[in-house]
This record gives sequence, C-alpha cells and structure tokens, in this order.
Amino acid sequence: MKNIYQKIVEASEIVLVTLVEISGSAPSHLGAQMLVNANGLVEGTIGGGKLENFAITKAQELLLTKESFYFGSWNLQQDIKMSCGGKVSLSFQMIRSEPLKSVGVFGAGHVSQELVPLLLKAGFKVYVHDERVEWTNKFTPNMHLHIFNDKNLDLIFSRLDQDASIVSITKGHDSDLPVLKKALDKNYRYIGVMGSEVKANKIKSELVEFGFKKEIVEKIHSPIGIDINSNHPFHIAISIVSEILILK
Repeated sequence: MKNIYQKIVEASEIVLVTLVEISGSAPSHLGAQMLVNANGLVEGTIGGGKLENFAITKAQELLLTKESFYFGSWNLQQDIKMSCGGKVSLSFQMIRSEPLKSVGVFGAGHVSQELVPLLLKAGFKVYVHDERVEWTNKFTPNMHLHIFNDKNLDLIFSRLDQDASIVSITKGHDSDLPVLKKALDKNYRYIGVMGSEVKANKIKSELVEFGFKKEIVEKIHSPIGIDINSNHPFHIAISIVSEILILK
C-alpha cells in the first residue's frame, strides 16, 4: 500500500482502481487497489488475469476522456468471460497533480546540509551532486531527493527540467565554474552561486571571456540568497530558499 501512495505522489496523471464490492467468487479481496497510467499497470493488483486487463482498459479510457470518476459493476462470467461466477464492482478515480519544480544543488557541504531539507519542505524535487559520498550520505533519504556522486555533470543536468533552479555551492571557484557554464547553456530560470562580491565579479568576468553574453551572465545571483547579514549555514540556506521562492 505504501508503494501505491508513493506512486500517486510521483504521478502527474494516474487512475486509482479499487475493488469496492464482491458477490460470489472473485480473484482478489475487497479493497484491492491498483494504479494505471497511459502505459498500463503501474502498481498494485486487483487479482490479475482477465479482470485486471479489463480494468486497465477501462482506466485508460478514463484517462482519454479526462473524466474524474467512474463506477461500474460486472458479472465476471457473462461480461468478462471468466470462469468465476461472481460479480464485482470497481471504482475508477482519476488523480492529477502538478509536477514538482526541481532544484539542482551542486555541493553537499555545510550549507547544503541545511538547504536541502528546507527545499524539500518547500515542495521542491531536489537533485544533489557531489563526488564526496561521505557528505551526500548525511542526507536523510526522501522520495523527492536524488543524489549524484558521478564526476559527469551531464547525468544530473539530464534529469533537470527547463524550469529548474540551479544552486552552486561547491568546494570553490574551480568546481563552480563548470556548473555555471552548463547552467547558462540551458538558460535556467534561476542560477545562483555562493561567494563574495569579489568572487562574483571574478567568475562573471571569466564566463564573459568564455563567450557568454554579459547580460546573460549578470542574471546569475551572486552573492546568492537574500541579504540577511549572516554567514550561518542555516541562515544562508533560508536566504537561498527565499530567493528561489520569490521567482517561483
């Protein structure tokens, strides 16, 4: 049952099928559930075989019509051509949810340890990149948290949608620069990098030298976050989340 609820949260459009009534013999128990999307069965079962295939087809029809609910009763032997002589009633509930916006966080150090839980609580899907496994292992597992330890930055960028926010809080200038190059190439809605005014000017100047237009480079938020006059990791994390939410 836990997997079904997780799949519902993850899905943007899915049908929950529930076995709500049984008369006589049936291939599953009362209350059995399954999830169906446009591609077929996602999770759960209402007994398998002909009944399940029949219900999957009905659920996919609901997806096409965009109706929110459907209820029906069928004789297993007469309507579905099963050997069972019972009768079942099924409910079909369409579930739609807005996909979560994503944030790519590069660096898993002290600020990231405070930032990632706040982003998750704020309703974002978070992708963290850091080769240091000892740091990424500190995060509490979460269904909306995805960790990347591979050196290849393309792996994490391939998972981010165009509306994502990018937060570069790596070990330093040399590791921030490759992140910012890829982020600017994709023109994400928010790109921020942690550092002082001096670092910000230096890194922006280098990006212009690499061929990025100055007006594009100037969109980078650096120093990152809303100015709250504090260098405490938790306070910096709050300021970053606040800045991202303003643009949400």
